[in-house]
Amino acid sequence: MMQRNISAIWCTVFRNKLIDLLLLLFMLLAIQTATAQHKALKVTEQALDRLRETAPLEKLHLQFDKSSYILGDTLWYKAYVLDGFMGAPSLRSGIVYVELVDGEGELVQRSRLVVLGGSAHGEFVLDPAVAKAGRFMVRAYTRWLLNFGEDFFCHQYIDVFGDYHQEWAIDMSPVNFVDSADGSVLDMAMVLRSVDGTRFEPQPVTVELRDNGRPVSSQLVLVDGSGALATQLKVPKRTVSGDMEVVLRSYEEVRLRFPLTTGMVNAHYDVQFLPESGYWLADIPAVMGVKAVDQDGLGVRAKGVVVAPDGTEVANFDCVHKGMGRVALPPLPVGNYQARVTFPDGAQATYPLPGQKTKGLALHYSEQLSTPERFAVQVLGTDAAFVDGLVLVGFARGAMCYGISIKKGDNLLYVNVKKDAFPEGIVHFSLLDAAGKPLASRMVYNHRENRGLSIQVSPHRQVYGKRDSIALHVKVTDADGQPVRGNFAMGVTDDGRYHANRLEETIRTRYLLSSELQGYIEDPGFYLAADSGARMAVDNLLLTQGWVRYDQSLLPKVAKFTHPPEPFFRIAGTVSNGFGKPLGNTEVSLAAIGKNAFMMDTVADENGVFRFQQFPLFDSLGFVITAKNKRGRSFNVRIELAPDVERMVTPNTDWRAGERLPWYVNLNRNTQRAVIAQREHLRNTIYGTEGGDLKMVMLEEANVTGRRVIKGSTNLNGPGNADQVIDEEELMEHGTKTLLQILAEQVEGFQVGRFPRSRSGKPAYMVFNRPVRIIFDGMDIERFYDPVEGMPENDHLLFVKGHLQGYTVDELVGIEVMSGAGYSSRYNSYFLHGSELVASSGQAQIAQPGPGAVNPLSRTSAVMGLNPVYINITTRSGMGLYDRRTPGVVHFRPMPFAWPRDFYKPRYPVAWADKGIPDLRSTIHWEPFIITNEQGEATISFYAGDLLGSYTIRMQGLDDKGNLGVLHQQLPILE
Repeated sequence: MMQRNISAIWCTVFRNKLIDLLLLLFMLLAIQTATAQHKALKVTEQALDRLRETAPLEKLHLQFDKSSYILGDTLWYKAYVLDGFMGAPSLRSGIVYVELVDGEGELVQRSRLVVLGGSAHGEFVLDPAVAKAGRFMVRAYTRWLLNFGEDFFCHQYIDVFGDYHQEWAIDMSPVNFVDSADGSVLDMAMVLRSVDGTRFEPQPVTVELRDNGRPVSSQLVLVDGSGALATQLKVPKRTVSGDMEVVLRSYEEVRLRFPLTTGMVNAHYDVQFLPESGYWLADIPAVMGVKAVDQDGLGVRAKGVVVAPDGTEVANFDCVHKGMGRVALPPLPVGNYQARVTFPDGAQATYPLPGQKTKGLALHYSEQLSTPERFAVQVLGTDAAFVDGLVLVGFARGAMCYGISIKKGDNLLYVNVKKDAFPEGIVHFSLLDAAGKPLASRMVYNHRENRGLSIQVSPHRQVYGKRDSIALHVKVTDADGQPVRGNFAMGVTDDGRYHANRLEETIRTRYLLSSELQGYIEDPGFYLAADSGARMAVDNLLLTQGWVRYDQSLLPKVAKFTHPPEPFFRIAGTVSNGFGKPLGNTEVSLAAIGKNAFMMDTVADENGVFRFQQFPLFDSLGFVITAKNKRGRSFNVRIELAPDVERMVTPNTDWRAGERLPWYVNLNRNTQRAVIAQREHLRNTIYGTEGGDLKMVMLEEANVTGRRVIKGSTNLNGPGNADQVIDEEELMEHGTKTLLQILAEQVEGFQVGRFPRSRSGKPAYMVFNRPVRIIFDGMDIERFYDPVEGMPENDHLLFVKGHLQGYTVDELVGIEVMSGAGYSSRYNSYFLHGSELVASSGQAQIAQPGPGAVNPLSRTSAVMGLNPVYINITTRSGMGLYDRRTPGVVHFRPMPFAWPRDFYKPRYPVAWADKGIPDLRSTIHWEPFIITNEQGEATISFYAGDLLGSYTIRMQGLDDKGNLGVLHQQLPILE
């Protein structure tokens, strides 16, 4: 009995101990899991903190006076350089680069601007001599942003209309192909009209269809004064390629042309389905973003149904705003699902949905279940994917603002996250494993009411008349109604000449929204409205164009950053001897050559490193940097500029405008009036040819070119007398390129060929089918070539190539190309020996070789034959191949700074209300640098133009804390 009691007592004690042990083990496992979860949160937070410290992000914005222009206009802009975390003016970059890129991806203009108070402003003249109508990209970046790539640049787009040769406009009806037995028929109906608004003159018009430039079909039509034209062109084979175009000719002159497939043939659509957090899980409820676009990449309304493999309809969707929508899918097994989509014109198409995964995790955000105070975020996934250590984190602007552990039983659970933990803008939610690796992500937008600046503009009168003096009183306050000092810009446009888009990109939409998205966003201002429709639309936008790009995944790349910040302009480098040993404590001098010349001196440190900074203001200057050793001599002294000082090469861009309708197709009346007004304005104010032919004026302007002269050139015809001249200024645009690269890019037809053009020919540099003769400072390169028997056939080519690759821009002054007989004849008689002259001229004449010619008795040139093209190279040393570099001297021409011009503001005395040249401006006023005082106030004044109606005032900017403000307001001009 006693033993049973003792046994019972022991069993009870053991059972209690076992329970305690199990509880202890459970607690240890829980602590371990919690520790792992805590570690994941800590790792993520530390990684984001380290990223902000070592690679802080800048966000740029461009504000324009307008978003569309007429050729001949000036594009006025202001660039804002903002801190990516707080939104305040960036302290990292003091220089910003702004570029105008045409629809072919070619750089048209480029400006380098000094940043003051987080902004800079400038202008691009849309000169008809160098720009063509079409869509342009304007991009802005800092040297620091080059480390992150072009995706982090600011990109905005403008449309440019009008040119001075186009006389006809055309209104097109939809184009259709009608099948027939022997091919197809192109059915077109259009109305022709004069761009200048005059009556269309009756005349015969030939309508021609071309495919890849080859005429396919044509028809002659007599068009009466109404301009109406209908035609049916027979097409042998219905193959509508992207290179098909329609050309209209009258009296053998091409009047207009347009691509056939863009915007007129039945549209080509595309629909994308994008799973909410990156992929679609089988047997789990899912949401997909849907985006429908036309052939121009613009959103188009579409609706459709999702069909299961057995043909059952399982969901439907409707893309309303800008072609974006969503489809909610029930739990579905693995299978091939498709969407049947219907477009506005009745066209239908079927698209496959993405494939499914059988294991994984996903995040779902519900706008409907969210409240003004909290986000509703749901964690979904397969049971096998829920492992220990999962955490859900929320971060914004590169800072972690929220974190919570996720347990195995949390599948389908909604997590309510307080919105006030995040700043206004895009919030990134990520589901991470214990090592901090992202498993699923979702972007949402955090709307914060009344957090921006309030801008009020009050005119000093209620109504204005034409050419009246206008004064605007500006008052800016913060969210608490307190006045603020800030930096703003204002544009005022005439509504009769330009239709301002209230939904265009602003500093607010750029900083809070589009800077963190990918792709072109139509009417971004719509998404920040307070109504529920806009909130659902912005969530659809994030589903379809969201992109997490500034997160801890960037950290490994930071060590490879090669572009340091550029807080100010500086020139730095090293001084060494001919063996590369640094020459410490060497005196280095800098001389600025140009209109505002100056000199500076410094001493290199013990490692031979020198720096020049705190430069006075300059625009286009060249610098000569010299160094001497302790004996005061430059012999055996070498100067190397720091890599970040060398002229920065323009970053490449993959952007292309694509095939777009010419501006004169379906030209709206408002744009037509603007084109007419612009032509009249240029006649009256610039060219002084009132009532004259502007086309002739433009042609004469384009034909007036000055002859460029190369200083120190040994050109036998005299400096600058050549078929092509590349002067020092143009050379400097090529940065650190070699002479060979410049010749290949700038001399048309420069290539490697075989000469003579036969089986016995050898590799040689050619210009088209003519051999090239290189002259350095008056010395023929052939003089230095010594052929050796048994060498490979390309030995001479390698000899020339070595010298062409050995010279870089900083060693050159100019290049002159002599290809025509007028400029090459002197070179033939000076540098060619007898047999070459016979071959060159076809005449049996012998000339004595000049001092630089090859002696025909001692050596035979490898570049023999007919009519060579001479390329005369002028180097800085002037000693040709005898001296490659000038010891102790570096010539350096940085990209000039663009100092902005003042916007022209006419002043009209009262007596001039109806006198002088008509004031037809579309931009009435541009004020790029408005600084409000302590009371948050400023006053802006200007004069009205001649057109009655109304003006639109567009103002935006920020204070020093990063609070943003935007204003659109009407101003009546009625009297």
